[in-house]
Amino acid sequence: MGKRGGAGSILFRASEDGRTGYYLNMDPNMKSIRLFYKIDGHFEDRQLLAEVPSFIQPG
Repeated sequence: MGKRGGAGSILFRASEDGRTGYYLNMDPNMKSIRLFYKIDGHFEDRQLLAEVPSFIQPG
């Protein structure tokens, strides 16, 4: 992990290969918790279902 840290995600209701599904993502660099979905590994802003500002301490 670099000095800036990294993000963590929980993937659920996903395809077998993990390219399509819902993600609960926690990212200290974005200072938010987000719920979004990907289709065939692609993400666009319109696929963001919810975003909650949150201070997440790296490490």
